[in-house]
Amino acid sequence: ERGPTYYAVAAAATERAAVTAEQRAIFDTKMMQERQKHQHFTVQLQAQHEAETNELKLQIENMQKEMDKTQETSQVLVDHVNSLEAQLASRSDTERFLATKIANLDSTLKSTTKTKAELESNMKIENATLTTERDSYKMKLEDTQAKYTDCKKKLDKSLNLYESREAEWDEAECK
Repeated sequence: ERGPTYYAVAAAATERAAVTAEQRAIFDTKMMQERQKHQHFTVQLQAQHEAETNELKLQIENMQKEMDKTQETSQVLVDHVNSLEAQLASRSDTERFLATKIANLDSTLKSTTKTKAELESNMKIENATLTTERDSYKMKLEDTQAKYTDCKKKLDKSLNLYESREAEWDEAECK
């Protein structure tokens, strides 16, 4: 014998079971949607993580390449500095050699200048002596030329006299 309460409790239980089943279905649907959202978000996060990881790997590779280039450049600079130091040392040796050579040339120049001055002095003295001798010879030449001219005049006079006397003798002989 079941009474109205039983049916009321049974109806309430059935209704509660239906509501619970409906809530369970709604909950399961929402849970499924949330799982799908979470899976989609997880996939996005994994893709983003992979992209960032790849980007960081590229950055690391680029930085490694730059570091290698920098090391190569540093080595080239070190080699260049060493080369410049060697050239500087070589130039210092060359400068010392040239300084010695210049000092030697300077002393040779001083000696040559002194010798030149002495030679110029001797040449001036000799030139004065030769000028005096030349003037003396000029005077002797002028005297000799004057004597020659005088002798020539006397000779011409004597010759004219001889010719005139010869002409006179020839005339006297012809007569």
